[in-house]
Amino acid sequence: MSRRLLAGLGLFLLALAVHFALARPWRRSAVAAGAEEGRLRDERREVAHKRAALEKREAVRLRAAVPIAAREPGELVRAVRRSLVESLEGAGARGVRLGVRPGRHAAAAAVSLAAEADFEEVMRLSGHLVRPGSGLVLERVRFSPRPGGVGLDVEAVGVGSS
Repeated sequence: MSRRLLAGLGLFLLALAVHFALARPWRRSAVAAGAEEGRLRDERREVAHKRAALEKREAVRLRAAVPIAAREPGELVRAVRRSLVESLEGAGARGVRLGVRPGRHAAAAAVSLAAEADFEEVMRLSGHLVRPGSGLVLERVRFSPRPGGVGLDVEAVGVGSS
């Protein structure tokens, strides 16, 4: 064999060794690093989305807490009672019993309401009580059959209407 052929064969073997010993592992690690980068990018987007949702929720909570915290307990009880009486004025309910007293927390009033009416009016009244902005957080609601229609018993926490 000639020297040229041996040199060419040696260079070819050297190129194969470099390829299998260095280039292929580097390529595999580059592919793995790209996949890891994609996974981390997706995770970053998900975390940013969750963080934005938490920040929005916290901002809403703070906006809601500022006016409530600024009220005196007696003022809050009066505001909740006034809001409930206005809600009940147009209702065709009978035997309404309304109780509003200071709650366990200074920023809340305990509410108990009992009323009786026909089914449609009780449903309309209960929907009106839980509408957004009513200022009520329901704890217990019970509908019961009564001789004159349907009874509605509500236990709630009033935080003032917005």
